[in-house]
Amino acid sequence: MLRIREILKEKGLSNADLITRLQGIIQEENPSSEQKPLSKQYISNVVNGRQTVSMSRLSEIARALEVAEWQLFANPAEVCNNKPIDHDFLAMVRFRGDYYHADSICELEKLIAGWKEQIAEK
Repeated sequence: MLRIREILKEKGLSNADLITRLQGIIQEENPSSEQKPLSKQYISNVVNGRQTVSMSRLSEIARALEVAEWQLFANPAEVCNNKPIDHDFLAMVRFRGDYYHADSICELEKLIAGWKEQIAEK
């Protein structure tokens, strides 16, 4: 589940604030195109996990919230297993639409081995 609601709360922002920020980013990226305004219902559904969201929209949301994209999926403590962050290695990977993280080369190698098995089975 996405952490958008949690991030909004951490930053003291509302859904309306998110809409305003997103509209600014969308307009900034496509200044000449007329974009349909984001509805309160759409954002509410996204924030509450009732709406699927494209990767490009997730990227825009991350920018609007001023966080790295991976933080929409896992908080820093989860990524680091409640250990001090080792800034030497962190991998976030998307494979077949699902997101994975590894905080060591060993964990990344295990993920890759599993994916290779899935690919070989096809």
